[in-house]
Amino acid sequence: MLAIWWLTPGAHSAFDARREAGEAIAEMGLGHIHILQGGFIDFMRPGSPLVDYDKGTAAFWGTGDEAFEVTTIEDTARMTARVALDRDVKSGKFAFAGDRISLNRSLDIAENLCGRPFSRQSLGSEADLCAAMDSSDPQTRLFYAYQLYMMNGQTALDKLQNDRYPDIELTRFEDFVQALLG
Repeated sequence: MLAIWWLTPGAHSAFDARREAGEAIAEMGLGHIHILQGGFIDFMRPGSPLVDYDKGTAAFWGTGDEAFEVTTIEDTARMTARVALDRDVKSGKFAFAGDRISLNRSLDIAENLCGRPFSRQSLGSEADLCAAMDSSDPQTRLFYAYQLYMMNGQTALDKLQNDRYPDIELTRFEDFVQALLG
């Protein structure tokens, strides 16, 4: 999950509802843990809407140099299970990430592993993305919102606890792509 607590209220209704639910749970005094892992690295695999490994193309908003956190679904499940069993974890936010990477850096890695260049196309600026969000259907708007908040750093993770469980080695982007490409 993204760190939605840092978003400006009203930025997106789905994120507002999630933040409000988290605040209500905290006010109840119940023990709770918000797992924050950034975006799923799995959305950058072949077939993703961001990168076409077959055609060697990528389309993204912004410059491509904006860094964001990503974690595999498998690593998220392993860390979540471990946190759930760890009685020493305090209520609140528990953040971790497999990697912090930009789209351009991820494409550099893919080019190196695939042995060919990838063409890169910016779809526009942050303002262009906001305009696209405003004129999109609800599903696309949510997809764009995730991209916006990861791109502009509003949901950047801090106080990562990657090293809390030394036996869990989180997957970096390069290792993820290397495994995909065999």
